Amino acid sequence: MLEASLVFYTLCGIPRVLGAVDGTLVPIITPHDNEEVYVCRKGYHALNIQAVVDSNMRTFNFEAHKDT
Repeated sequence: MLEASLVFYTLCGIPRVLGAVDGTLVPIITPHDNEEVYVCRKGYHALNIQAVVDSNMRTFNFEAHKDT
């Protein structure tokens, strides 16, 4: 963990960072079942995707959920 933290500090000047988090809405085709639960806050059908990457852009966490 120390190595990852040092790489982030070298790249960005931010101490004690192990990963970077980002998310996005991925549009999907309207599902047949429970379609209303897939409508995102922007009004279209989507999955809410979140990923966490390390300093080498390797994904170490990935989540996909209905937008609630």
